Formats: sequence, structure tokens, C-alpha cells
Amino acid sequence: MVHDNSSWTSHDAFRKAIWIAVDIQQRFWYIKRFIPIHVIKAYRYMWIVDDDAHPIFNPRHYECVTDYYNISLSSPIYAGDIQGVHQITRLVPATASRIGRWTDFVEIGPVVVGQTDAWQCLWNVLSPAVGLGYGLDNIWCKYLSFHCMQQTTFGNVCAILDIFGSYHDSPSGMTSGWSGGQEMPAYNAHYQKYSSQITTIGPIANDLSVYNSSMLHDSIMPLVMQ
Repeated sequence: MVHDNSSWTSHDAFRKAIWIAVDIQQRFWYIKRFIPIHVIKAYRYMWIVDDDAHPIFNPRHYECVTDYYNISLSSPIYAGDIQGVHQITRLVPATASRIGRWTDFVEIGPVVVGQTDAWQCLWNVLSPAVGLGYGLDNIWCKYLSFHCMQQTTFGNVCAILDIFGSYHDSPSGMTSGWSGGQEMPAYNAHYQKYSSQITTIGPIANDLSVYNSSMLHDSIMPLVMQ
């Protein structure tokens, strides 16, 4: 699946994969129509990656860490200089030495990583009328806690991993608040009950031992050293 204005014809898998592109449609529009729950179940993780996202880490290394701590929904910190992202997604050096932070909020884009159970739960919340998912990140952490992760403490569902980073490659990078805001009414029914406070709950770990023990030979060095 591709976003508008993306060119994937030179991708190694181009001739082996089925590529779906629809004018003016974006990520969650595709997920709702082409990645139903029975398809999600076939995977351990599903990554939502903006077409201009630039992760500065090894994805397998990232999954090793989230596996160990059983993090349902997470994102790397935003390491770029574009304005407009939530401050909570920026680097916090104090928790980078402890892998990252448990939070009640994970912002949509440029990279969001979710375990299969989390996406199966959230699929039912996705409105078929939206594409960007703007506003969904205001509710999904609490929704997961109340509906699908009852065996998990609320504070251990969502996280921002300071030790991993990503940024937008394009100059503008972000969708305007106006265009995204057009989608917010799709989740009005959930805001009162599940709205996030956009707060940090606590550090994920005591140190970087799990990060270091799971580091792959081709892993990129962390943003902040212990």
C-alpha cells in the first residue's frame, strides 16, 4: 500500500508484491479495507510508517526490545526539527538511558509500531471515513487498556522509546492541522471516555541492559549513550 505522491517502482519487492494506490487516500483508509483482522492475525507486529519517514534504527532491534517489555503500542521519538509534533514525542535524555517511557499517548506518525493484538482491537474503532487517523491517537491507548489489554496494567500499554528515533525526510513532513482536523468528528463518541492526558507514566527500564543484549550486528548506535 502506498501513500499519494510515493514512487515505489524501484523497490526490490515491486514485482513480487501487490501495490494498492488510491488518489487522496492514506494509511487508515487502506487498513480498514485491505488489512482486516484475519490478515492482521498472521503477523506479530504491524508498522504504520509515513512515506517520508526515516527511522534511524534497525526494526528488528526495535521489536526485540518491545517483545521483552510486551509493549502493545509504541513509537520512537521524533528526532527531526519540524514544528507541530507533541512535545511528549521529543527526546528525554533521562529516560533514553532507561530505554524510554510508558505513556498514555503515542502520536500518529512518522512511525507507529503495534503488536497484532493491539491492531486487532483497534481495527474495530477505525472509521471507514478517515485516512490519516487524525485524533485516533487521542484515544487509542486508553481504549486498548479498557477493552483489550485488561490483564495488563494501564501504565504498561503504550510507550515512547527514547533510545530509538525517526524523522520526516520531506521539508514539510506533517499534514496540516486543518486537513487532519476534518477527521476528528469520526471519534467524537470516544473522546469523553478515552481521551489521553498526554502524560508520562514512568521509565520502561532501569538501564540499557535489554537494549544492549538484543543489539544486532547491523544496529545503529543509540541516540543517547548510557
